[in-house]
Amino acid sequence: MTTTRITSRQRKTTVRVVTDTTTELASDGMIVCNKATAMTVNLLAATGSGRKITVKSIGAGAVTVDGADAETIDGATTQVLGQWDAAQLVDYESGKWVIV
Repeated sequence: MTTTRITSRQRKTTVRVVTDTTTELASDGMIVCNKATAMTVNLLAATGSGRKITVKSIGAGAVTVDGADAETIDGATTQVLGQWDAAQLVDYESGKWVIV
């Protein structure tokens, strides 16, 4: 696992590259998934804080993004990303994530 801080003019984002199933950390701004087989990114509980997380798949394996417990992501309990797909998620309401 590698953690890199990328600086832009407006903000700093923590990017974490993962090669196996992982759980989002509160400090994550982006999780880059690089695995040849399927893996899962488990999200922290949505509280309505407006927090944003981007999940990007660069490996050949499918990445399942899973909300905590029965939480939803655009109305579904999971979202699946293929290679090169990305999703920016916003914690917009308690128990609910949206993709923007």
